[in-house]
Amino acid sequence: MEYFLAQFYELYLDQGTDFNHIISFTDDLSGNLINVSGYTLSAQAKKSYYSPNIYITFACTINDATNGNISMSIDSANSANIPGGNYVFDLKGSTPTNKKIRIAEGTIIVTPQVTI
Repeated sequence: MEYFLAQFYELYLDQGTDFNHIISFTDDLSGNLINVSGYTLSAQAKKSYYSPNIYITFACTINDATNGNISMSIDSANSANIPGGNYVFDLKGSTPTNKKIRIAEGTIIVTPQVTI
């Protein structure tokens, strides 16, 4: 049986740049990598947990399913439109048996750009 709590991250995103963060999804008790074959992933960020407005929707990619390797990314054209400031985010997954899990969560600080 796998056991895990969402991994916590403090991330930084420079406005107007390409962003990519890689996560290795592991079992908290054994430390083994969790196979994410067949998972459906989604990740978003808001100003607060209670805000109805989504400011960032990340593209989620499984890079290496067997080794639990997942990427969250956003391209420079889309990150240019995110107001600078502090946000909270999470990355959720749905297993092939439709079990919903939170893989990662945390804060993301968007630093404003000067040069366009």
